[in-house]
Amino acid sequence: MKMRRTAAAQHFTVIHEYGLLLTGENVTYTVHSTLDIGRTPGTSLTLDAATGTLQGFSISGRESAAETITRWLRVLHFGAPLGLWYQVLVAAVALAVVVVSGSGLLLWVNRKRAHWL
Repeated sequence: MKMRRTAAAQHFTVIHEYGLLLTGENVTYTVHSTLDIGRTPGTSLTLDAATGTLQGFSISGRESAAETITRWLRVLHFGAPLGLWYQVLVAAVALAVVVVSGSGLLLWVNRKRAHWL
């Protein structure tokens, strides 16, 4: 109920619920909303576990610059923003890095071996 009121006040829509986390005296209720970056849930309410009163509200994208950059890097790392084609491209580039590194190491070892013979 509190998330619904907060969503109306902050002008966002809850896409799906993510979870509840009990930490000491507080409960954190996290959802995936239209304000979140990528598919990572980042909108949360912190409530007092005993009384249910609102203790805090967090929206991804409205945090510090370092947290926003970290969130974007995490989303890009997992290949979420552009779907399957982006993930295939990232996998191909990663495979190319491994092949080029391995062939470079092999060339270097062969050159060193020829130099010592």
